[in-house]
This record gives sequence, structure tokens and C-alpha cells, in this order.
Amino acid sequence: MSTSPNGTLALALRTKADGPVVLRESVTEGDLFDLYGEVWLAACLRKGHPGVPLDELRVRLVPVLEKGQDSVCLGLIIEGVGPDGATSRHVFPPAAFEDVAWRASQKLIRDGQLKSGDLYYYDVIVDRRPVAELAMRRQAAAPFTVTAKPTPLAYLTLPLAPLAERAEAIGDMGEPWSPVFYTRAALEKAERFARRGALAAHPVETGGVLVGPLCSCPDTGEFFLVVCDAIELLEAESTEYSLTYSGATWTHVQRTLGALQADPTTACYRILGQAHGHNFSPHFGEKKCEDCDQFATCTLTSVFPSVSDRRWTRAVFARQPWAVCHIFGLTARGGHAQALYGIRQGALAERGYYVLPDFAPAGPTPRVGVGGT
Repeated sequence: MSTSPNGTLALALRTKADGPVVLRESVTEGDLFDLYGEVWLAACLRKGHPGVPLDELRVRLVPVLEKGQDSVCLGLIIEGVGPDGATSRHVFPPAAFEDVAWRASQKLIRDGQLKSGDLYYYDVIVDRRPVAELAMRRQAAAPFTVTAKPTPLAYLTLPLAPLAERAEAIGDMGEPWSPVFYTRAALEKAERFARRGALAAHPVETGGVLVGPLCSCPDTGEFFLVVCDAIELLEAESTEYSLTYSGATWTHVQRTLGALQADPTTACYRILGQAHGHNFSPHFGEKKCEDCDQFATCTLTSVFPSVSDRRWTRAVFARQPWAVCHIFGLTARGGHAQALYGIRQGALAERGYYVLPDFAPAGPTPRVGVGGT
């Protein structure tokens, strides 16, 4: 699938900013798939080729080396070639490898070189150790292999322009994101589920998953989502700062989604992302916002993607670069705030979206591509 650099990508970890390298952690093909997914979205899905699977995307990796260095990288360029022969070029910073660094840090904690909560430092490098040594290390780390069979990507073929004409834009539309539409009813439902936890005696996180179809515009080739419904996360394990899906939660979600998919009019519905509430003050700790001398003018909110949000998105929506995360929170004065986040450079970045009064396309034709997620 990829053309590798002269060597393999790895992370060099240090326990001190100016200390020696204590561990090299290889960047695996699996670690790169979410980055490949962003390139796939740009090179194939948004160019009118939603039937091309991620596994068939041709990519080339180009490390951006620091000046005067032969191994330390400022970032990584991934070039993807679409079916039309056009190249899509994306630059990923070292921060895109934070999850690989976290995985390596757990090894240092187990070895006693770090304690939980300690800072650590890393560089993305081109590991030029002998190929035989690297192969032995990879074999030791992965004693078996798993071959994934991709599910065909179901989507609606639907003109984009008529939807955009009826929609209200929310948030910053400056970034060239793939469009996301909500029906007003779905947005209100998602917010209600997310803010339900604020009504508890001790506020907790609550939320729901967002469902609807993937769509491809036959006129422009643009790829977009329409969130048409939200499924509440029942029987989840909620605390003030966390929301964990239980087995019963997933069973409820899958049964509800299965019923929607059994209906011909909603057969293309799938989980597109999730929404949850940060039903707490933007100020952490014992002090309260109202005791702050900047209380009247403070612009802080509790709306932000946490490390757990990012890792959860990577785990649940692997190979799905269109996934979204909607967070509903509070201002310092108790007012409502919210933002939608999408996947950008391996992280969750704030993005804009559109709200439709309804979504009832006249005779949408479901198409099933040969691709998969």
C-alpha cells in the first residue's frame, strides 16, 4: 500500500527534555491507517470515488527532516494518488503520533522508568537500524496477523446544492471540510441527551451516538454526511468527567440501528459519530468560576476534546475519516456552549456544520460501493 522511506518510522522517547533516548517505538502500518484515511477522504471519497476502498489507495511517505539531521523529523508528508491520477498531499506534524507515544510511555511505566502522570518527550525519527534487526523486533511484537475483510461502503447518491441552499451554517466554514449536515430535530435530540447529565444532583457526562447516511454528490463529487437521528447512551457508566459505554449500552445502540437499517428508507444509516456533554465548569479544581475576578468577562468554556475523546474516536472510528464528535458544555457563567469536531492531522479539530429543517430526499438511490472502511 505504501512506499516507505529509507528506513522505518519510529518514535524516540526521552524521560527528560535534554536527556538520552530511552526507548524507540516503531510506527506500525496500523498506526498510519488513520492518517491514510484522511488522505483517502481527500483523494477518493471527495473526488467522486466513494467505491474505492482505503486498502487500494496508493500512498507515498516523505519524512520532513530537521535541517542538519538525517533522522529527526519535523513531520511526515503522505501523498495519495486517486483513481483520476491526481495527487493529494497532506502534512502531518509530530503531534499526529501522540497515541504511539502514549503506547510507548506505558512500556516505560511498566519498566519503572516513568510514573503515571510524569512528562515524557519524543521525536519522530527515521529508524535506520539494520533491516534484519527491525524485522526481528516487529516479529516479536506481533506474533500473529489478522486479515480484515472490509465491509462495502453504503452511501446515497444525492445532489449537494439543494441541501446547502436550505441549510443554516453554524460555526467557522473557513476550513475546507467535507460538509456535515444535521436535521434540526437530530441536533436538538443530541443536545438533549448530552445535557441530561446536568440535571443530576452531581452532574455527569451523558450523550448519544449520531446516525444517518454517507452521501456522494453526482454533480461535484463531494462527499458529505447527514445526521438524521441520535441514539441515547442508556446504561452507560457516567462520572463528572467521563462516559464509558457498557455492554448494555452497545446492545441498545446496535438494536436501534439495526431496526433503522431494516427499513428501506433508512437502510444506509450508520453511526457517524457521537455527542456528549461536558456538564461541568470550565475551571477545574477546588476554586469556583464565580470566585474569579474575571468571572464577568471570562470566555472559557468546558467545550474541548479530551485525550479520552481523541483515543475513543480513534478506537471506535478507525478507518472512518468522516467521523465527528459533538461536545456540549458550559461557559464560566453557566451558559450553554457547543462545538463540533472532526478528524484533522490525526487529532480532533473544531469545524463548522449545517442545520437542515428536515431531510426527505425525493427517491434517494442507495449505492453500495466496492470499498470498505
